[in-house]
Amino acid sequence: MNNLAIIPARAGSKRLANKNLRLFCGKQLFLHTMEQARDSQLFQKIHLTTDSSEMKDIAENNGFPVEFLRSDELSNDTAQLKDVIRFVIEEYEKLGESFDNICLLWPTSPLKDTNDIKSSYNLLSEDSSSVLGVSEYQVSVFSSFYLNEDYLNPVFPEILEKRSSEQKKVVCCNSSICWFKTHEFKSQGTWLMERAVPYLMPKSKFVDIDDIHDWQVAEALFKIQNQESSHL
Repeated sequence: MNNLAIIPARAGSKRLANKNLRLFCGKQLFLHTMEQARDSQLFQKIHLTTDSSEMKDIAENNGFPVEFLRSDELSNDTAQLKDVIRFVIEEYEKLGESFDNICLLWPTSPLKDTNDIKSSYNLLSEDSSSVLGVSEYQVSVFSSFYLNEDYLNPVFPEILEKRSSEQKKVVCCNSSICWFKTHEFKSQGTWLMERAVPYLMPKSKFVDIDDIHDWQVAEALFKIQNQESSHL
């Protein structure tokens, strides 16, 4: 199969400035994901979709060609990921290249690893349209409340007091990995597809870096994870 990895890493970031360019455990954050994709040996192309010429240069200096930059209208805070994906597909088609499957790999989730990329790919079957990386919530979603001006109102009042063993298991997209078939994306118009198979990842890999606290937690867990793997 002909597979394309798309790694979305625009320059702008409100809560943590230039987070994709910051050094994470010794190298730029986005490079960790590019190397994970390369080491999986699953991809004919690994594409960094960015508006940053600095990121483009860093990627190319590390052996990852960037054939085209993201357009200006897809580089602002309101740009949707589905439109970025469509742009990448169309730009490659202009170059005469097409792909059977696409894998979104978020650089802000560096705790995934090459084995996660391979294992999730193995779940993509004839009957499924996509495979989505998911994790359980850190605390039960059924314990949540609406934050109103005066009082707390439970989101799930009929479930709130039930024992955890009586509650259904609930997971969420952990913004790490998403495989999907290209023709399904063109048909459904989104990467959050019907007939998506879950790839369940442990909570220890569920850190999507958005602010400095996330960064510090991710770095600490990344170091532990790599120490453990080096002792195997």
